[in-house]
Amino acid sequence: MKNIYLLLLILSIFLVSCASQSERLAKKGMSLEKRGMLEKAKIHFDKALQINPEEALAHIGLGYIYYKKGLYDEAIAEYKKGIAGNPNISILYPEAHYYLGLAYNEKDMTKEARKEFSKYRKLKRIEY
Repeated sequence: MKNIYLLLLILSIFLVSCASQSERLAKKGMSLEKRGMLEKAKIHFDKALQINPEEALAHIGLGYIYYKKGLYDEAIAEYKKGIAGNPNISILYPEAHYYLGLAYNEKDMTKEARKEFSKYRKLKRIEY
């Protein structure tokens, strides 16, 4: 019985460590992205997702990179994964909705674009 508790404790510590490691990688990727180092940022996002495939911030970052490269389908998919993966991500990064709206707009998906722009405006009002 003690072995099971010890195993559960070790597993819990490992999972917390992985989650924080993926978050650190994603944040480093965002920092690189803001400085225009998109390829280096992508490496960090990919590593974060290898550790934790549901790392919302990494999906948001990849969405931006794909948007900037004109890969709108990929951008939309990544933004949607990021937004769905963490309910707080929209508050922390409302720009995810803005860029998702831009990607929809590039695909002539006007209705979806307006919906995302509306979410973005509402979230930006909450910030202030």
